[in-house]
Amino acid sequence: MSFSCMLLGRFLHTSMAFVLWTQTVCAMSGIEISVQPIGNSVKGRALEQQPEVQLTVNDIPDIFNDGYVIASLRSNPTGSTLLGSTRVALVMGVAKFTDLQVLPGGNNFSLMFSAQSSDRSQVSATSDYFSCDGQEAFMDILQQPMLTLRNDPLMGVVPVVQILRNGQRVANANPLISVALELNVPNADFTADSVTTVQAVGGLANFTAIWLTKAATIRESFLPAWQESYGFVDSVTFSLRFSCPGYSDVISRNFEVNPIVRLATQPYSDTIIVKRFVCAGPASGCAINISDYLPPGDKLQTATLDIDVACTDLDQPAEYISSITVAGSALPAGAYDPGPWPACAYAGCRDGECPAAASGGNVRRAVAQLDLRPQIG
Repeated sequence: MSFSCMLLGRFLHTSMAFVLWTQTVCAMSGIEISVQPIGNSVKGRALEQQPEVQLTVNDIPDIFNDGYVIASLRSNPTGSTLLGSTRVALVMGVAKFTDLQVLPGGNNFSLMFSAQSSDRSQVSATSDYFSCDGQEAFMDILQQPMLTLRNDPLMGVVPVVQILRNGQRVANANPLISVALELNVPNADFTADSVTTVQAVGGLANFTAIWLTKAATIRESFLPAWQESYGFVDSVTFSLRFSCPGYSDVISRNFEVNPIVRLATQPYSDTIIVKRFVCAGPASGCAINISDYLPPGDKLQTATLDIDVACTDLDQPAEYISSITVAGSALPAGAYDPGPWPACAYAGCRDGECPAAASGGNVRRAVAQLDLRPQIG
């Protein structure tokens, strides 16, 4: 409260002399705390009752004052910090505070409110004592991180931090929580578009938009062998540190970040093409050149060969296939079935005399699924 006075005077004229008449007018300015602050019972929460102050002149609201009021800690036994909007504009001489918070907290705090009255005098007022408890509340990592690179199509696991008190999540604790790299690899950082400070909602902070600029796994080595032999240590994994005013930091488990593998050339779709070629000749044998089996632009992945024999007279011990040659190399014994085959007999049919047999009427498979990759490269 302050006083400002003004001396008023005037001359009175009489027939005998001039008389000076004076009067002193004083204005009394002050701050009234219309709503006292009430402390929070849980750390990380603003004052449960926010203060409200009124500027007055001669006990009348100073409604023409459009200045501001500043709040500060008057009694601060624990060395805490007053957070929130500590400077509030006057509206019709009234200042309403909305988000004041004392961290880390304790007992026996008081606030001082300071302002300038309409007559330019400085006025102040001190609140009642209040407590800000909740020292038992703490941060906990509900979901451990497994981050990825920015454009990794495989989604990682985002970290989730919660505020706990007595084993229960504090639903009305909504502090700002920040994340930083605790264990890091050389030249790695969060990407420029990562969001590293998150407002907790309902006691939960979800870090859904953080990515790293570099991959690292436990198989990656940054140190030459001679440095390792002398005990040098370098990180090949990551960990995160979460911080919040008034709370102890918490550190995540170590995790790897896998690299992104991109295909320089996309693979072709698997297509099975079956080509049939007829090899006809005398009993001494026949030969055929297989070509034009792959469409233009396609790439050969695998190739197998089946050889079917149209029987004429291959049912006796002396009647069999003597050899099969593929790409200039004779197939070894066991790589094909030489016959003879029972009931494979068309006696007297030679050199195309039995069209039914030649067209597959009586067929035996001599070679099945022969891998041609060694022959075609």
